Amino acid sequence: MSVLSKGLNFIPVSRQSDKFQAKKDAENLFRRARLKACFHNSDVTSDRDNFQRLNPRKSTWVPPDRQFASLDLFIK
Repeated sequence: MSVLSKGLNFIPVSRQSDKFQAKKDAENLFRRARLKACFHNSDVTSDRDNFQRLNPRKSTWVPPDRQFASLDLFIK
């Protein structure tokens, strides 16, 4: 209620930002964008059953740079 009483133009802002977390979030976004661009036309059929799909394998692979010029420009 106290936040709503300040009006519709009030935006709560923390005093300090976590630069490490912001960089980590940005890198995760860039990785996901590169993965989408790299695999956007792949027609991979999975032999895994529905229960195996619920627990996906974790990967840290990042597609190499300079494959998609527009994506590299967005990231820069």
